Amino acid sequence: MDVKSVKLKDLTFDGKHIYVQSMLNTRADDIAGSVEQAIALEKAGCEIIRASIPNEAALELIPAIKEKVSVPLVADISPSKILIVVLLPAPLGPKKPKKPPSSTLRFKSIIPRVEP
Repeated sequence: MDVKSVKLKDLTFDGKHIYVQSMLNTRADDIAGSVEQAIALEKAGCEIIRASIPNEAALELIPAIKEKVSVPLVADISPSKILIVVLLPAPLGPKKPKKPPSSTLRFKSIIPRVEP
């Protein structure tokens, strides 16, 4: 089986390296605490930081963290909006997160049905 590599900033996903990642365990509305924890994770050697974005107000967390850390940030956005968004570090990523048009988004299952 051919393995294709994917490069994200300084990280290459090719199955040859396991990257250290961690999820923030602060409340999404605690911007200062979440940024502080993201900085500490990066200093400790974390290579990918994940943050839960449970609602629209929590979107403010994304640019706040991106300003302070250089490792990639993965935002787990509420399934009612978008499943997972990978944000690239500046200058590759957007300056502000784009608000999804939630009133027009409708998601179908990505799991194929298997008929008996």
